[in-house]
Amino acid sequence: MHTLPFRNRLLPLAIAATCTTMGQFSVADEKLQELEEIIVTGSYIKGAVTDAPSPVSIINRDDLMQQGAPSTVDIVQSMTFSSGTENQTNQFASGNTAGTANINLRGLGLSRTLVLMNGRRMVTAAAQANDGSAFVDINTIPALAIERIEVLKDGAAAILGSDAVAGVANFTTRGDFEGFEVSGSYQDIDGSDGDYDFGAIWGVAGDNWNLVTSLGYRERTELPNSERLDDVRPRVDTLPSQLTATIGAPNGLTLFGQSSTGNPAAFIPVPLALMEAGGGVSAQNADLLRAAGLPGGLRAGFVRDPECEAAGGVLQTSNRCGYDFINFSNSIEDEEHIQFFAEGSYEFDENTRLFAEVLYANSEVPNWKTSPSYPPLLEADPNRYLPADHPALLDFVANYPGITTGGIPANGAFAQPADFSGGAIFVGRPVAVTGPAEVGSREHTTYRFLAGLEGELSNGASYTTSLTHAENVFEGATVDNLTERYSAALRGFGGPNCDGVTAGANGCQYYNPFSSAIPGTEFYDPALANDPELLNWMKTALELETTSTLTVFEAVVSNELFDMEAGAVTYAVGFQYRDEEIANEYNDIANIDLNPGGVDVIGNPTGAFTFLRGGNNTTVDQDVYAVFGELAIPVASNVDLQLALRYEDYSGNIGETLDPKVAIRWDLSDQVTLRGSASTTFRAPSLNQTTGHSTALEFIGKELLFKAVDRIGNPDLDAETADTFNLGVIYRPTDRSSISLDYWHFDFSDPIVRESPNALVNDVANQNGGAICGVSDKITCDAGGVTIARIVTEYVNGPDITTNGIDLSAQYGFDALGGQWDLGLDATYVREYQVGEFQGKDEFDAVGSLNAATFVRPMQEWKANFSVNYRRDQHNVRLVAAYIDDYIDNATDVLNGTSFADTIYDRKVDSHVTYDLYYTLSLNEGGSSLSASVINIADEDAPYVRADLRYDAQTHNAFGRMIKLGFTHKFQ
Repeated sequence: MHTLPFRNRLLPLAIAATCTTMGQFSVADEKLQELEEIIVTGSYIKGAVTDAPSPVSIINRDDLMQQGAPSTVDIVQSMTFSSGTENQTNQFASGNTAGTANINLRGLGLSRTLVLMNGRRMVTAAAQANDGSAFVDINTIPALAIERIEVLKDGAAAILGSDAVAGVANFTTRGDFEGFEVSGSYQDIDGSDGDYDFGAIWGVAGDNWNLVTSLGYRERTELPNSERLDDVRPRVDTLPSQLTATIGAPNGLTLFGQSSTGNPAAFIPVPLALMEAGGGVSAQNADLLRAAGLPGGLRAGFVRDPECEAAGGVLQTSNRCGYDFINFSNSIEDEEHIQFFAEGSYEFDENTRLFAEVLYANSEVPNWKTSPSYPPLLEADPNRYLPADHPALLDFVANYPGITTGGIPANGAFAQPADFSGGAIFVGRPVAVTGPAEVGSREHTTYRFLAGLEGELSNGASYTTSLTHAENVFEGATVDNLTERYSAALRGFGGPNCDGVTAGANGCQYYNPFSSAIPGTEFYDPALANDPELLNWMKTALELETTSTLTVFEAVVSNELFDMEAGAVTYAVGFQYRDEEIANEYNDIANIDLNPGGVDVIGNPTGAFTFLRGGNNTTVDQDVYAVFGELAIPVASNVDLQLALRYEDYSGNIGETLDPKVAIRWDLSDQVTLRGSASTTFRAPSLNQTTGHSTALEFIGKELLFKAVDRIGNPDLDAETADTFNLGVIYRPTDRSSISLDYWHFDFSDPIVRESPNALVNDVANQNGGAICGVSDKITCDAGGVTIARIVTEYVNGPDITTNGIDLSAQYGFDALGGQWDLGLDATYVREYQVGEFQGKDEFDAVGSLNAATFVRPMQEWKANFSVNYRRDQHNVRLVAAYIDDYIDNATDVLNGTSFADTIYDRKVDSHVTYDLYYTLSLNEGGSSLSASVINIADEDAPYVRADLRYDAQTHNAFGRMIKLGFTHKFQ
């Protein structure tokens, strides 16, 4: 290994001063002046300098220590050029990914950032995000093992392959560490028991070998939403209108955080004349009774339980009793993270070195809390029929003689005497206001093994070969009620000891859906209360195990090609083979091949559960072959040129792709450097996007209800492509000051997106004269063809996208008051994110918007961090101010195309400024340290957003002020 020439030694120093993450970088870092030859993300050629033609941000270990050793999640969340991540608990946006974390450069999507560890690929998480994104879980990397994080912020597919569309994040570990070091921290969060973090790293070395082992443990404790009621409580979301007044919501509609289907709930009376001969009611008659001859949305035939509010429910539109489901979930789940990482090397001789890595990581969310039960798919569902002699129904009729249907809520018009002579249909969920929260689980386990050889050939060429095999296993359990058991319990044949002969006898129990089962209501009767054993018998867990597997073989050779006047032309050529596999395995009850259940109105199996459909056991894989080459050309003493080309061949429908990249760096003087890059990039669809199947609960504006939305893969997807370029300038007026400015631009074609269910409904209606039922195989309605039961969305190649903006970084260092001062400013400005026409929606610019009812994530125009760092002797103090721009809350766009379109209005999500203070005391000549941090000093609340959580969990959090204490100690 040789030292970089003096000109190239200055440039790593310059880029360290112009990195754009959190203002963390000090140009006075003497270690950088001794930086030896390294391979930086975005190049396979040794000696590539860290600020060479492409923009690279570097966060090194010293920078991390100055901020109290933040977690990888904290680091990513504060990057100004990353947005729309899923690093905080938000089961309403993505339930299966709880316990994971990811990076989303430029807000372009989780799948479009390639995450590497020591320059090599990591396996994608088996649990997919709601939009089908395949991402690397950065929670698998032990924080104490990280030496630096390199972020390449332009396209790198020509060099590194698929997924590097928006850029690359490379986590480099402390492979040369020697000794033994421990660390720990505690972070206090009001309303929870806090977060704990412990780590240890041990490194030994001999004359020709070394071994470094690190352990990480992190525990997060539950922060219930009930501890943040001022932040998360449901509120009115729309403007009032004549229609909202007519249906019983004179102040407007509450769309988020509150369900109109609760318990207590509502009932549809069934007259004896419409009861089937053997008991029950037909689907067609049930739907007629629900509407009572009026338009479906009015639900005039409902009888609302009069004890709705007394039981803790909420009076809702259309004669319904709802409840606030948000109180039963968490802002932070109980999480436990364990990581083990070992790396080592053995030199056979001066030209041959063996290296290996082993990684194990486990993230467990053992108590994933959610709503007490799921809502019904159909309102008028014959499976929820109560016979006329149901004891609780007889009690209800006796307690409320003469009760009528609701008619029109505004004035009671069209109300009719409730005729329960033939029984009733329950329009609610098994458990709601009484709770408790339902508890599922999420667990993610990663195994990664890597071995390789590197060295030098007889002709002086350097080579490296490696074989990586990794697996990520997701195990999830989600509890739902079984349709058959739920229906049996309503008829009096419930319970584990029922002999199935006589309703309500010989071990058979009735499930009581009325308020008489709820303590505190007027007619509560302990004899009619539901037995907890019965409730447990009615439900079970859908269990899914998904395994994502990655195997990569790679070989690269690099050398000097020939000499030019300004230096040697160097090259790198390589070959890569990747095998990717996804396997899904359901437990027997959720496997629709074994338990298909009934069929819906268009013939699809409904599965055994009342809400979740389940799925099929599947295994799919994909082979990828790639060859690539790269040239580094010193065009002149002050001009360096980089050329790269990659050919990648996929099996199946995806085909092949050829992608070039050109980048240049031009030193105009010792103070000024220009850089630029241009490339074509691509991303193949993930296996989840081609074959996956999952179910989510999503709000559908047409129904003013949450409905089951199935997300299924599309085997006919094409790869998405993009043209990218970056232009930048670095100005270094002094040794300790710098300014960098980069303009970036991405043009996407055929981006892979998930259809929006609301846009799908509106598009179907627009194409069919307002009809949505019976005209599309993606929309399942009730037997009457009036209300939606279920929606199927696919992953598709979406509209063209153009986005561009500017990254700014400025640093200034000076000496005063006996110490060193460093000021830093980092900002990202998104100028444009233009999305083409799609699903009947006109072209729009997503910048400065929540982007509700679209596939685009929230996107702010400006994000910035300003830092002041003071260092004197063993003391270091840092103050960071983080700014997130305001943006438009257009959440009510989910009502576009509905009867409530006139209630839509946009509001502003306020800008947000937080201040963080860090203090670090170095001891034992830097071998030990103590740290104290105050995060969000002013205890600023997250800005209000019209969403289920009432804040934007992809941008902000509701944790408030947090105090963190930490230590590190290296044993001498």
